[in-house]
Amino acid sequence: MFNFSIMINDEVASGFEQKIDICNSLNIPNMEISDEFDGVKITKLSGGEVENLRNLLIINNKKIVLLSCSVPVNDRKYYEEVFRKANLLNVENIKVQLGDNCDNEDEIVDMLASL
Repeated sequence: MFNFSIMINDEVASGFEQKIDICNSLNIPNMEISDEFDGVKITKLSGGEVENLRNLLIINNKKIVLLSCSVPVNDRKYYEEVFRKANLLNVENIKVQLGDNCDNEDEIVDMLASL
């Protein structure tokens, strides 16, 4: 048995509620999202906004299986905030961005380990 997920582009549905509605119409419970909700970075969302998103997910029986970040992994403060809010939203996986200046494998491993 397969578990399907879908990432709905902003061109198809710009709002998070609209994306949930599309998932409902397709009977797909698993969502993949970028690090922006309705044009606002996840790190800039208030506690109340995160709670509202969480409630939407619960009411509609949806879960975020992949959160794709757009900021390079060497921005520790950004990722600490992303991890905190992703935990509140019960995100299963986070896709980190390595960045352009990561040529050395040891440097990449050190950056990921520091998170």
